[in-house]
Amino acid sequence: MYHRENAVKMDTTPDNVTQRNAWWWGGLLLTPIRWVTGYMFLSAMLRREFYVPAKMDPTSSEYTGHKFATFIPHALGIVKPLLTYFVDHASVLYVIAVTFTMMEALVGLLLITGFMSRLAGLVSVLLSAGILAGAGWIGTTCLDEWQIGSILIATGLTIFLSGSSAFSVDGWRLRRYPMVAEKNWFRWLLSGELAPDQRRRLISMTLAVGVLSAGAMLYSYQAFFNGLWGGMHNYSKQPHLLVTEPLVQTDGKVKIRLHRDGGPDTYGAFVVEVRVQDASGKVLERFEADQLAKVPAGSIEQLHKLQPIKTGPYGLVLPLGAGGVVDLEPPTPASLSHGESVTLTIIDVSGAKWSADTIVK
Repeated sequence: MYHRENAVKMDTTPDNVTQRNAWWWGGLLLTPIRWVTGYMFLSAMLRREFYVPAKMDPTSSEYTGHKFATFIPHALGIVKPLLTYFVDHASVLYVIAVTFTMMEALVGLLLITGFMSRLAGLVSVLLSAGILAGAGWIGTTCLDEWQIGSILIATGLTIFLSGSSAFSVDGWRLRRYPMVAEKNWFRWLLSGELAPDQRRRLISMTLAVGVLSAGAMLYSYQAFFNGLWGGMHNYSKQPHLLVTEPLVQTDGKVKIRLHRDGGPDTYGAFVVEVRVQDASGKVLERFEADQLAKVPAGSIEQLHKLQPIKTGPYGLVLPLGAGGVVDLEPPTPASLSHGESVTLTIIDVSGAKWSADTIVK
């Protein structure tokens, strides 16, 4: 009883009241940030589970797993091999998609209600960092995914720093059970004062949060867009194909590896023509749209089954992240010179061209 009375008495000293008020006001002023950030995470689950349930159906073309494949080409660090593994293992991908969605929903609810605010803020930083590292490069007209990921890292770290006070479950618990404010686990997982040395700790922690948030933003800005120095670019604005391992045979058969690593994620690159040209530019062999549209499925070795190269009425269709080896066989055998240097040119419906040099085998 003496301990409790003593603790209450200590809590009412002027210095502690000032400290408590500082944290209380900080949590109060950040309430709009906490609510909006929380709903941004919660809405991800609502979209996938209720508004557009096909997003969680692996058999649907709207399955959110397809988005994972579009992130791969320019994902940062360890995120790239992880995404590749998930996309290549359908059952694992589904578990990850469900887990990530449920984590977003839980974090959103915790932030909106202000329960376990610091822990929720920290987990939101980890989720946001994953979004930024995987999808930060995608943005056709605006750098939207990079902006969203960068901002959510900053808001999550700020909420972790401040906790919540008014209009929150943590605030109610602090008022209802003031003794828990003395527990370190409560301070670091929920809300309240972080340290008695208020001003120095607050200043240094705010500086650290600011540096970490700005560092993540600036690093990813340069990594994805050359936004700080070098020629700025946008990988998702124009379709781009990697053309590698070309093989041209004397009878006109062509084998080539294609990988779409750039352009909008909302539609595919449309390959409407494949040419084989000699050193002077003369066309030796041509596969036009109607021929490409009839390429058998067995003639395409897919890189990712979840994001395949397809045939359409106007040729080959490569969604973002799609890739594979395509075998093309002319309707009538050609007669090309063995050992001749040739260039294999891929032409998109937009007029964009990509080439690779080889010799006739």
